[in-house]
Amino acid sequence: MATAYSLKGIGAAMSYDAPGFANFKAKVNIPELIANPGLLALAASPTIGLGSFAGFVQNDTLKVALIPSGFLAVQGVLNVIDAEGATADVNIGDSDGATVFLSAGSLNAEGEVVLTLAGAKVYAGDDYILVTFTTDDTYAVANFELAVLGQLIG
Repeated sequence: MATAYSLKGIGAAMSYDAPGFANFKAKVNIPELIANPGLLALAASPTIGLGSFAGFVQNDTLKVALIPSGFLAVQGVLNVIDAEGATADVNIGDSDGATVFLSAGSLNAEGEVVLTLAGAKVYAGDDYILVTFTTDDTYAVANFELAVLGQLIG
């Protein structure tokens, strides 16, 4: 059964680059979440840490960062620091769709993948970056970073 998770106390994880440009970043270190389950929460209760956690399974979702209203997203980045294994894939999206940024992104090899949107996307309301663990696997080893790059325009 799929479970909807959130990083505990989720908020906008924003850093600024050039004037007006912003990156919304999140790091997902699954071994650290297993060792410290209080860093993870159920999406329905994002401020209450878990007591135990053994890893993600197929169709679990994880909210990793909030994106504020008025943000213009132009691209995303997936950087795999520690690979999961031979069959671990993720979708990266938002509340509009699980694959807005990436469909079937591999966590099986270390390295960076730049995710190009079909077109720039303006967020008219607050939203979030959502990771969906898509393959029949137990995700317990992967360590990866996500970023959505763009500008605050409103």
